[in-house]
Amino acid sequence: MIGKGNIDVNVLYKFISKDMEIPDSQVHQGTSKDLSSTGITLRSMIPDAPVLYALVTGKTYVGLNIILPTREAPIKALSRCVRIEIDEQDPRYALFGLKFVTIEKADKDELVRFTIRSQITH
Repeated sequence: MIGKGNIDVNVLYKFISKDMEIPDSQVHQGTSKDLSSTGITLRSMIPDAPVLYALVTGKTYVGLNIILPTREAPIKALSRCVRIEIDEQDPRYALFGLKFVTIEKADKDELVRFTIRSQITH
């Protein structure tokens, strides 16, 4: 990861799997201050046990819509969970380290520019 920005970015996400039925198929909302061209750290509520297990074992992906304040359309990416940490300030939440599996090169470049700008201007 390039580093933490100083702006909370809203992220809409959904759990996706070809191998198993995901009991939680709704779109969720989280935030992130840690973005890069290779992944994102998503802060969000901890999902139910079956979904959490599927994330940890790599049996599910996370579809992302990253909403940058500098851009009209969201950045779309497919990611895989590589790390989970409980949020020490609120244990109902976790920080999910997500590595991009699929993302357009132009979107990767935009994430890098946004992160650098947010570090400089805030």
